[in-house]
Amino acid sequence: MTADATTCSYTRVYLAYPQYRCPLPVEAGQPVCILHDTNPAKDQAAFLTSLRSKIRQDSADPGATNIRLDGTVFPGDFRWDVAIAGVDSTKGVSFPEATFSGRALFSGVTFTGDAYFVGVTFTGDAYFVGVTFTGDATFSFATFSGNAGFARATFSGDAYFVGATFTGDASFIGATFSGNANFSQAKFTDDANFHWATFRQRLVFSSLNSRNQERDTALTEAAPGDAAGMNRAFTLHFHSVILEQPHLVSFEDVDLSKASFLYTNLSQVRFIAVTWARKKKRLWRFPLVKTNQYVIGDHLELEGKWETLAPGERQQQAALVADVYRQLRLNLEGTRQEVEAGHFYIGQMDMRLRDPQFSWPQRALLHVYRALAMYGESAWRPLFLYLLISIGFAFLYLWCGFAWNDAAVPVQYGPFWSDGLTFPISDYGKAWFIAATAGTPLRANIQFIGSWGYVVLFLNMVLGIFFIALFVIALRRHYRR
Repeated sequence: MTADATTCSYTRVYLAYPQYRCPLPVEAGQPVCILHDTNPAKDQAAFLTSLRSKIRQDSADPGATNIRLDGTVFPGDFRWDVAIAGVDSTKGVSFPEATFSGRALFSGVTFTGDAYFVGVTFTGDAYFVGVTFTGDATFSFATFSGNAGFARATFSGDAYFVGATFTGDASFIGATFSGNANFSQAKFTDDANFHWATFRQRLVFSSLNSRNQERDTALTEAAPGDAAGMNRAFTLHFHSVILEQPHLVSFEDVDLSKASFLYTNLSQVRFIAVTWARKKKRLWRFPLVKTNQYVIGDHLELEGKWETLAPGERQQQAALVADVYRQLRLNLEGTRQEVEAGHFYIGQMDMRLRDPQFSWPQRALLHVYRALAMYGESAWRPLFLYLLISIGFAFLYLWCGFAWNDAAVPVQYGPFWSDGLTFPISDYGKAWFIAATAGTPLRANIQFIGSWGYVVLFLNMVLGIFFIALFVIALRRHYRR
């Protein structure tokens, strides 16, 4: 249509498609029609009348593939079922760069054909509860300033939420995605709830709340002191989700420190460069022996409510969290990510410690195994303890007295509590070498004064072999291929 003074001047330019110009008439002296008038106080009744006219016009136009509502500014609360009442159309609907000033209510309707909400701004809550999208649904780069409700929605085609921003809660509870679902570069501020959702094809969560987004926001909006406090984490509720093809599901560059995965099959899901919550565990407050352990959000949630649970609930919840850890461990072991899998093995064993069905002797042994070697996953702990006991055994050897290399006069010291323990550094170095090697390479050249020295040597050998075995087991777990 040729532009003139009697038609709306709103124009939208596309990179790969012909530009769109609104064909609606305007009132005298007005540059745009009522659909594109940005005045928040515009007449809602007149707006609805004009909107219905545009919908009917595009529905009846054989040359129009979609109902075009590009850049429309919807005043106040809006109901789509009221706008399309009496219109029987099989065409798709296009809302690129539209603005909904109040609540947007689309619940219960069916979109025939494709539905385009690219770049749409939802100022208030947006409800698509029970909506059926028969074609592709595209919400790329849309902004949901309020809550976004897609509970029990049906996406028959592909669903695109690429670059979408969810400032409030995003609810996809019970939604069904029959085609591909793409949430790449989306940003979630609060909860993203996918409880009982079904994904039948590919699902991609990639670069959610990406580091680049945080950097750009910090540079353009936040004060310098606020940039360091930004957090990529959001609460992802992903339990009881049905993944019909889990090998087509991937999480890439996503912060999963607050994610819940109970009752969801994760055995073949791809986790690439994701961020998990971490716990830093020290060995009896020694500053040098610190273990960084990955933990899942379900584990942290269980710890927070553990004291309020009944014994039966504790057993059930611990078993469920242990199953999530087990699936993640097997998943990562299958892709040769042994080090990362070890973190989840620790979590799995920690849940076993919390399981009331295990007897106290079993839990006591597990506590010891955890303290000494993090269930065989820490190589630093047994190595540190081996060196530590060597220092102690060196003092015991000096206390017992020993002869080095068949010396004519053996070195001998009295008990700690009598004359005190004083000795040359060189003598202690010899004693420490005996302790660090458990006397094995020099046993024929070592003579102890009295039988206690041989008792100490035997204990030194047993503990030394024990800690060396723990060290070798941990190395094998970390570097096996």
